[in-house]
Amino acid sequence: MSSAIPRGFRGLRWEPTNEQEVVVLFGRLLDRLDRPLAIDSVGTTFPDCKATDSETGETICIEFELYSSHFFRDHANGNRRPERCDWVVCWHNDLAGERSPGWPRIVALDEILDSASGSHILNRRPANATRAEAFKFRIAGSSPRHQEIVRQLMEFGEAQAELEISWPETNRDCFTVREPRGIEYFKVGSSSITVPFSRWSAVSPEVKRDIAEQLNAALGTKWFTGEGKTKRDTAELMGDDESVRRFISVWRDFAGLRANKRMEPTR
Repeated sequence: MSSAIPRGFRGLRWEPTNEQEVVVLFGRLLDRLDRPLAIDSVGTTFPDCKATDSETGETICIEFELYSSHFFRDHANGNRRPERCDWVVCWHNDLAGERSPGWPRIVALDEILDSASGSHILNRRPANATRAEAFKFRIAGSSPRHQEIVRQLMEFGEAQAELEISWPETNRDCFTVREPRGIEYFKVGSSSITVPFSRWSAVSPEVKRDIAEQLNAALGTKWFTGEGKTKRDTAELMGDDESVRRFISVWRDFAGLRANKRMEPTR
């Protein structure tokens, strides 16, 4: 894999790792589909896209997903809902076996790409790569600064007794530092970092705000609020090793406090 971009290349530098990138690739592969589609609309409500078969005039309702299983995970009732969905367009079909009659057709873009001529994606992951291997492959094209930050954050998650590194099944482009069977502290992506305060259901608003204030003080920013799920460019947020150490220090103290609290005897 080379991080260099050939002069004049037009397409995705990396294979999709989120739904929005699936949409971009779908647009590039329209002329490779087995049916001619005129796109009527694309949005964020279910279904994501409405198209018309330009030969038959049939309306085709499409939902975009990174993996096909995400549709059946997030829409447990499938087509048993008022809104119609005819196709699930995904990067990869990770479902095996037949599905019940009436389920949407699965259109896997990686399969179309395998049989298409031309280069639509510059770098594709090695087949059967583990999540850790896929992430390593992805960040190889990142800046040296970003790779160094990732290395330090990963070492922290691996070395801290109260924490662990987790590789989400839904995205091969990130890892999380979290408590085993507990809250997720932060998620490190190929170019960004996210703190999911909104998922800390067992943590009081006061504690969330306190952690946010500590992180802001450590990094000289006002980005953290203790609410929502915030995301920012990693190298922009932590420009030098000292800022990484201050960031880690906040989380190390937080992890220690939570571990001590769990060890307190109940009355």
